[in-house]
Amino acid sequence: MSTIYERAIADKNVDESSWLEARRTGVTATEVRDLAKGGTSVRDKLIESKRTGKRDFFGNKYTEWGLEREPILVETMLKPEGFFGSDVLYHAQENKRHLATPDALYLSDGIVLVGEIKTGKGELAPGSAGFIANGYYDQMQFQMYVVGDDCMECLYVWEQHEDFVPKPAQKEWIKRDQARINELVAIADEFLAALDAPTGYLDDPDDYAELVREHVRLKSRINELGNELAFVEDAIRLRIGERDSFAIDTPFGRVSLSTPKPAERFDSASFKAAQPDLFKQFVKVSQAKPFLRITAPKEEGNDVF
Repeated sequence: MSTIYERAIADKNVDESSWLEARRTGVTATEVRDLAKGGTSVRDKLIESKRTGKRDFFGNKYTEWGLEREPILVETMLKPEGFFGSDVLYHAQENKRHLATPDALYLSDGIVLVGEIKTGKGELAPGSAGFIANGYYDQMQFQMYVVGDDCMECLYVWEQHEDFVPKPAQKEWIKRDQARINELVAIADEFLAALDAPTGYLDDPDDYAELVREHVRLKSRINELGNELAFVEDAIRLRIGERDSFAIDTPFGRVSLSTPKPAERFDSASFKAAQPDLFKQFVKVSQAKPFLRITAPKEEGNDVF
């Protein structure tokens, strides 16, 4: 059995670009957490990100706060327990594409433990609604699996804040849950199989259901907003009255009305009727792209949302 040091892939502190690129080759504990609590849209978005290298999230004030607090919490909460901070990406013994970057590690006399840190405004305590909804339990279980079979516990540290004023940090041991780990490994393997599959040619309705549901919801919302917008524009026109031009500034924006100049238009229908042979000489045929049509179910009372 290899040691955890032999399974180190990249250190974020040394080369963040290499660390990010290495994460794209497999599936991380954070991603498995999100896959476990998400649906096909989460999976598809993650697949696209890994295939293209595109990122749609670069952090916010809350993640920046967490990065700022993490070394402090390692020093005050984890170091006294024998842990050291880490930004190293490791792969599992069983599968080199199962990945994790624990916040901290404990390595002594053959004992290997994981340390995980969370900060935030919401509930973070084990068993709380926020803890469950965010999938932190799954993230820690997958980390313990990646670190090794002999990693039996994770020391979880959490710190809530009120408008970025930290409250006293707390910590609790989370025991290894092999049954849940087995389920998470299956989720990871299923994702990797989808990642490696050829693009397109998916014929299972389940592969499309959630995306179609979201499309129908958004299209319905667009129609609603279009009707609302038309109502507002009609009300504005009514206030302007029968004028050819008008302009007024409001605190929220400028309203202007202008009448376009007469436009010339080629009457192709009349030309075709008058000169059919000549018309044919100037007709070009282009290959149209496949047209995608998504139709909502028509059954009454079928609420797809």
